[in-house]
Amino acid sequence: MKINGHIDSHNHLAKVLGTAPDLLESWVPEAEAKGIGFFMQGGIDPDDWQRQIELQARFPNQIGLCFGVHPYFAASKTIDELDPILDQLARLLGQQQKRDTILAIGEMGLDFRPAYTEKGRDSQIHALETQIELADFTGLPMVFHIVQAHPEVERIFSLWAPKNKRGLLHSYSGSVEQSEFWTKQGFLISIGGPVCHEKNKKARKLAANLPLEFLTLETDSPDQPPPAYNKGENPPKTLWEVAKTIGELRNVDAEEILAISKQNFLRVFGRA
Repeated sequence: MKINGHIDSHNHLAKVLGTAPDLLESWVPEAEAKGIGFFMQGGIDPDDWQRQIELQARFPNQIGLCFGVHPYFAASKTIDELDPILDQLARLLGQQQKRDTILAIGEMGLDFRPAYTEKGRDSQIHALETQIELADFTGLPMVFHIVQAHPEVERIFSLWAPKNKRGLLHSYSGSVEQSEFWTKQGFLISIGGPVCHEKNKKARKLAANLPLEFLTLETDSPDQPPPAYNKGENPPKTLWEVAKTIGELRNVDAEEILAISKQNFLRVFGRA
């Protein structure tokens, strides 16, 4: 896989395509002007998968496809409602695999904040287990979303023990110690806009101490912005803000941080 420029390892430009498509006319060129040339998506639901396909058709050399059932979406459905959607995902992964255009499966995981667990805890777990099985079957890397559920996801991952242990932890919110479970498996730890907030001591400690061979950078655009931007208005060019912050924490040039992130991303998601 040949990629020109730096890599935003996780964002949702497909979401922007659905809500404010005109923004892409400025956001993508602005990012490219700053040397950012590739944008890995995060999968949400069937509507999002279709938008990702449309987005890649619009920017054919710059979009990495990633299809999955997000914990938010899973929490809104019963298990019976989820099963045909997970079947649809399996069929789509098979089709896209033949065309060799999909890079990962996800976002998968658990979000155990109260808003997503009142009715959706069991549905989230079902979606996660099914997607780990799909990743194992297809050999695709996994993209995890974990919030307030780190022990639970570790337990489920260990129980299913997929042969395929590749992927990244998107916008990782765990501690340095918790991250070691995943780095020992070979997963990347993805850090984004939250690290730019001085009050976020946990994210900064992680960014300062994570072994560089497991670091990758993201924006989660249009969400999770650095301090100068608002949620929903976070363009992918802010990847530089993330790199500068991590560089300052580690006394390393931002350009070098971005180069390390790209090298790590290609090691896990690249294809010959």
